[in-house]
Amino acid sequence: MKINEIVRFMKESSKCFPFYIFLKKERCFENYIENIKKENYLEDITKFFDSFDTYNYITLAFCWADSKEGYFYWGKIGSKWYEFYKKRGLYESDRYRKYK
Repeated sequence: MKINEIVRFMKESSKCFPFYIFLKKERCFENYIENIKKENYLEDITKFFDSFDTYNYITLAFCWADSKEGYFYWGKIGSKWYEFYKKRGLYESDRYRKYK
């Protein structure tokens, strides 16, 4: 899947759109995509995003220590994502979707 297709998918997905906005706001979208490319998730990005609850999009996506940015970089981004996620009530929508 090409980057423009990933962007389109994330913008059109109600589940992924807040995450896309977050990555762009934190200026780490390209870094994130590069790291999930290494895990071969780009073949079927929809399957990747459907495999995890929204709050785990950073935590479970790839091994932070093996990334060029490093463990502490992604740990910081992951903490920011969790705060972004909680503040916007995304936790409740994940719980609802999970038990629907």
